[in-house]
Amino acid sequence: MILKKNLPRLSSLLATLLFSTMSIIATAQTYPTKPITVVVPYGPGTGNDIIARIIAQKVSETSGQPMVIDNRAGANGNIGADYVARAQPDGYTVLIASTSSVVNQFVTKDSRLDIAKDFTPVGLIGSLRNVLMANQALPANSMKELIALAKEKPGQLNFASGSAATHFVGMILKFVAKIDFTIIDYKLTTTGMTDVASGRVELLWTTTASALSLVDTGKVKLLGVTGPKRSTVVPTIPTMIESGYPELDISIDFFFLAPAGTPAPVVAKLNREIVTALNTKEVKEKLASAGVEANGGSPEALAQYIQADMARWARLVKETHYKVQ
Repeated sequence: MILKKNLPRLSSLLATLLFSTMSIIATAQTYPTKPITVVVPYGPGTGNDIIARIIAQKVSETSGQPMVIDNRAGANGNIGADYVARAQPDGYTVLIASTSSVVNQFVTKDSRLDIAKDFTPVGLIGSLRNVLMANQALPANSMKELIALAKEKPGQLNFASGSAATHFVGMILKFVAKIDFTIIDYKLTTTGMTDVASGRVELLWTTTASALSLVDTGKVKLLGVTGPKRSTVVPTIPTMIESGYPELDISIDFFFLAPAGTPAPVVAKLNREIVTALNTKEVKEKLASAGVEANGGSPEALAQYIQADMARWARLVKETHYKVQ
């Protein structure tokens, strides 16, 4: 009797669910029908920005809709991330995130987000080496010489940081090398790069993509690069492992995130567009010239990566007794 009484309500719920499912499938089949905005949480010329523009150009060609870049820098990348987390979960606003986005959760008070809960993984893009860049006039041409110089002049060298993640890397360098220097925080990495080139500060930890254009000017030099083997982009620069600092072997991975709740069929369609772009010769060559090792991957693989990376950084923060900034 009770079952009969609730049949109309059950039928209505099933009908609503069926309609909703069919609507999502239909939306995914036609997606995208308007421009897709890629939010870059850092300024122009940074690794996130360079990679986003390379991929956006190709996806714009293949998807039939423009992929537009929107730079929203500030608060260690959290302004852009927060904007995407609050956006409509329809696949038309996505974030090009990176290892820094994960690190922020553990090292900055600015972060109010949980990467694993506030976003839907879309797919990995690739990895980029990090380099320790120095002003050309600095009397040190290797990690060994830098450490010796820092010990001779404790607290006198300046390390420019453009994010909470690079600030933390600076602290790791202090910790493992048992040296002291001053960390100067910048709102934008590009401003710190300009100051290193001009000689206002001596050191900066950044990506190969960001550093290469300055290296070509002859105003800066590289003291070390991350990765298990030497970079093909800067083959004469020893790795941090070669220099005896495996703790600094911290490369940066890039990936796309959508707001939590973005329908799986839409995420799958966007992932296919991105992976297709990554597999083209044109995109591979452009990324390689910036030092990016393209990999791609499924949303599921990205979800696993994020969980593992969160565990890694939580451990490093604990081991170094890092004080949240």
